[in-house]
Amino acid sequence: MTITQELERPVRDADAMRALGYEDTEREAAMMACTADCVKLLRPDGTVAYMSQNGMCAMEIDDFSQVYGQRWSALWPSDASALIEQSIVQARNGKTAHFIAECPTAKGASARWDVTVQAIFGDDGNPSEFIAVSRRTSDPIRPLTVC
Repeated sequence: MTITQELERPVRDADAMRALGYEDTEREAAMMACTADCVKLLRPDGTVAYMSQNGMCAMEIDDFSQVYGQRWSALWPSDASALIEQSIVQARNGKTAHFIAECPTAKGASARWDVTVQAIFGDDGNPSEFIAVSRRTSDPIRPLTVC
């Protein structure tokens, strides 16, 4: 990757966030560009609303429309979907959910992910969205833990 491509990532993240209706995106986009992790924002129903550019790269997703609006748990192998749903339930209850599970990339490459899920609560006290951060790892698979 060239330095120009690296510098363009925060701009692409900011543009993508603005297109989805998020405000004050430059700061958030700069934070997204500082990590190779896959950062996703999920709607309260568990569907994907946003994925960072670095996340799309890590997950080998060429076009965000492949995952936009999809239920996050449906992007995982069927044996992990209950784990994913449970992590959202725990986050909805104000807990931070964490697990390690396998999920191939969009292009089929084998991958294991260290995942943290947390709710972002609105003024009404209900989750307005969830943030899910996935990092590629070689650590052993680990069940859901909550804090």
